[in-house]
Amino acid sequence: MTTHALAGVKLRMSPRIKAQEICLPAAVFNGESELVDCNNLFLTYFGHFPLTTRNDWINNFEHIVSTSTNEQDVFETTQRQLFRLHWSQFQDQDQSFTLLIAHNLSQTHQSLRKTQQLQNELLQTSKSLSVGEMATTLAHELNQPLGAIYNYLSAANRLIRPNEVNPRINSAIVNALHQAEYAASIIKRIREFVFRRQPIYETCDVRMLVEHVIQLLSPELVEHSIKVRVECSLNTVEARVDKVLIEQVFANLIRNSIDAMRNTSPNKRILEITFRTEDHRLKVSVTDCGCGVGELETDQIFDTFFTTKKDGMGIGLSICRTILEHHQGKLYLEPTKIEGTTFVVLLPLTP
Repeated sequence: MTTHALAGVKLRMSPRIKAQEICLPAAVFNGESELVDCNNLFLTYFGHFPLTTRNDWINNFEHIVSTSTNEQDVFETTQRQLFRLHWSQFQDQDQSFTLLIAHNLSQTHQSLRKTQQLQNELLQTSKSLSVGEMATTLAHELNQPLGAIYNYLSAANRLIRPNEVNPRINSAIVNALHQAEYAASIIKRIREFVFRRQPIYETCDVRMLVEHVIQLLSPELVEHSIKVRVECSLNTVEARVDKVLIEQVFANLIRNSIDAMRNTSPNKRILEITFRTEDHRLKVSVTDCGCGVGELETDQIFDTFFTTKKDGMGIGLSICRTILEHHQGKLYLEPTKIEGTTFVVLLPLTP
């Protein structure tokens, strides 16, 4: 007996239908249920089966289900594949024969899954293109009204006399001016991204960028009673980055933390941002005490258009990860022992 248990079978006759001429695993049995012909594909899939009769061969399978009189679905345990067996009768020289053709359903299902995956990727690409077109339109349309807002705020700030108004009003106008400047810089970056201009990399103090984002988002943090703790014992936290893009990453992470803590008790709403080093890279951890991320969501959290928010678009974290990858950095979700979520930003430190 050779490598295949069926390889030593001596063909008893040459029936009219040749198994070798069939492009699927095929075999021919005679009237006594004995194998008289088979092709190489049949040997590849089933050559390890011991063979006495057709029924004995069938019994090598598990989960045998007859779908019709001439069809059976069977599971082959060694290679863990599902097959559909087609049986048909034919006559040759007044003798009866049975032709068996095995259709590999596992391969068919795998091909269907790949096709579905490609279709989903094409749909995602189409959505991404649509988002890009919308972003371009918004960047163009918002530029003028945003400029007008900035001019009105600048005029109001010049007209206000500090001794005649509440200092909080003056502070609010100044903060609004900063927000308008920040929004204008984001729109400028969107336009540059669309027109494929190179990012502007410069050596920046990442902690200062984070502090700037916290200041810009302070109205939202105060409104939701969120305390911010920044921990940094490093002598230097400088990295070569595009300042606006990295600020946008941290702004997105902090806003996600704000949303995650909406149902947290106000006295437990704490946002912690810590700075560490890891393998010559800067590690910035953003930790909240919110609802956390479920196990099923963890694998999809960075997928484009995946969101757990009712009004979310599902592109924020995906864009953040792409930005960091362009900086030779990384964004990932770190398991926490307590309630909440920790997102980690890794950036190469400036030599």
